Amino acid sequence: MLSKYTNLVSKLKNFSQHILYIKLILLLFCIAFTVTLMQAGSIFLLDYIPYSQSAIGKINLQKVYWHSQLASAKASQVKEAEKSMVLLREHYIDSLDLQYNLTLGVDNSDLIIANESLKKSQEKFEQASHKQLPIGILMKLAQEVILSYEQLDIAMHRDYETKQSVTALLQLIGLVF
Repeated sequence: MLSKYTNLVSKLKNFSQHILYIKLILLLFCIAFTVTLMQAGSIFLLDYIPYSQSAIGKINLQKVYWHSQLASAKASQVKEAEKSMVLLREHYIDSLDLQYNLTLGVDNSDLIIANESLKKSQEKFEQASHKQLPIGILMKLAQEVILSYEQLDIAMHRDYETKQSVTALLQLIGLVF
């Protein structure tokens, strides 16, 4: 046992005489580690970007649909406007669809607040529809839902841009150091 220890100590002494090699190995290790971190950031973005764009596209589709139905309801007679409001009740965004994206944004309070605002405005619209409130109130509540979609769209864009910027910044810092 003692001979193994003395053998190891003698090898370390021989190796410590070649400081240039030690520095070269340390430099190569740091470069390999930096490249690995940069690749991890790129892989994260490759996974996150398509999903985020898909979710933003779905939100924009909903927003456009609600805008068109609300404009149609404003321009039509009361009976047709009521039909438009019934159609809107059938076109809420599926919150489960956004669940994965929101779990990525748990550190983003704007995204969580915007999602909660959308849920609340949809619930208000749903309750008002069930109570058969006047069409003017339903139109105001539909406008609130549209504003909630816009807030969620903005929050998702900011979250997307923030993650992209932070990853690019970390990669740049990795290259500098």
